Amino acid sequence: MRDQEDILKKVMKKRTSVKSDGFFDLERERKNREELMEHESDILQKIKLMLEVSKRISLDRMQDVLEMEKKTFNKRIFELAKQFGFIIDGDYLIVNRDTVSDFIDSLERTFKEWEETEKDKNYKIK
Repeated sequence: MRDQEDILKKVMKKRTSVKSDGFFDLERERKNREELMEHESDILQKIKLMLEVSKRISLDRMQDVLEMEKKTFNKRIFELAKQFGFIIDGDYLIVNRDTVSDFIDSLERTFKEWEETEKDKNYKIK
């Protein structure tokens, strides 16, 4: 019993003696945010390339590139297909060449909105 108490005291002492430096926390958050934005940019570039070189895209492949959960992806893909005149044929998204650029613009806006939301969350005073 005494050993457990000693161990607990040592652990608590270490936890309370480590100070968090606000500057480093903010720097870490900034780096994480930059990495996230780069990752989203990579996703957007992959989608652009897929749409530029394909007439039809496997829904599984698109879901993988967008890194979306299956349930969320399935819900959104039908909405997007209708909005941009794409057709879903079995397991494929048939691309409408006339609206591809509108679709890409919409994705870019969505990523920017997410980025702005993330900035607001990180910089608001609580």
